[in-house]
Amino acid sequence: MADTNGKTPTVPYVPFKTFVATLDSFATFLPDRIDASIWASYSGGMRSQLLSAYKFLGLIGDDGKPKPELKKLADEKEHRGALLRDILKRSYVDLLKLDLSKATPSSFDEELRKYGVEGDTRRKATAFFLTAAKAAGIPLSPLLTARGGMATTRPKVNRPKPRVEGTGNQAEIPKVTPPQSTGGPGKTITLESGITVTLSTSADLFSMTKADRQWVLSLLDMLDQYEEEHPQEVRDEENEDEEVEVA
Repeated sequence: MADTNGKTPTVPYVPFKTFVATLDSFATFLPDRIDASIWASYSGGMRSQLLSAYKFLGLIGDDGKPKPELKKLADEKEHRGALLRDILKRSYVDLLKLDLSKATPSSFDEELRKYGVEGDTRRKATAFFLTAAKAAGIPLSPLLTARGGMATTRPKVNRPKPRVEGTGNQAEIPKVTPPQSTGGPGKTITLESGITVTLSTSADLFSMTKADRQWVLSLLDMLDQYEEEHPQEVRDEENEDEEVEVA
């Protein structure tokens, strides 16, 4: 879908969870124009990705004004799956010429490349589309939904297990105590290298200054984005994918 300047918006590569969160917020209040200023708590990069996604999916015009489909998608949560399915079919015309119920990661990747995305952006775009398609009820090949199928451009890293010198044939693995929260709510993620990162606060967000609060929220956005962009690593720590309800 080209804009008035003849340019085709980039396929969405924002975390799908973040996209759904913005849709839910519009159910409460939908401004007359969608621009970067309405997402003050998000980082600049995240705002740009969100705007690009809304334009590609035809939910806002070149002037940022919401289309009728956006209001329906925000308000009619019980019908969101069916609405999203129609939007995906309209927006990803060439990609959906594939029989996604039988597609391989390789054939899917070849078609997605035609949208002009490469490298890490293509991997993120793959994660967005497959998560959105699953939420919309579009049949997907088990090869695409299996572990690692949503990260076809990044091979799984086999991390060596830590070894400790000791007697006998078996080495004892030392126990690692995770960092303790300093009193406020916390969030912990595991990086693909096996390192655990924990973000916690020593006070309620409401007691912070506006600048401090926005900075902390931007850190939370980055943790959420990392989890969304590395589903393979997240699933190694959990029994199943985190489900996002859209219908």
